[in-house]
Amino acid sequence: MIALYFLLGVIENICAILYYKTAQKNFDGACALIDLIRGAIWLFVISALITDIKENIPLGVAYIIGCSVGDYISLKLEPKIEKLILKVKHKGRRKKRFFLQAEKKQ
Repeated sequence: MIALYFLLGVIENICAILYYKTAQKNFDGACALIDLIRGAIWLFVISALITDIKENIPLGVAYIIGCSVGDYISLKLEPKIEKLILKVKHKGRRKKRFFLQAEKKQ
């Protein structure tokens, strides 16, 4: 059970970085979806911890440690996440051919 809360902490903070990066690039749908996932994680963790706070302190500590590990991982992967978002953003655009650009100038 402790490993689950650790993993949820890692996932939540990786989702946080994804949320902020997609918000910077104006991906509103992706932001909403990622925020939905983060909210579900928060609801699950808080509801489980609040039932019996004294008994569930190890779960809270595991979640906090997972959050810090998730921050570390997401900050190390931030350049790759940035490239992935830009790749997805520019995927639908076609490259202009050099001969079409010359026709437009004339």
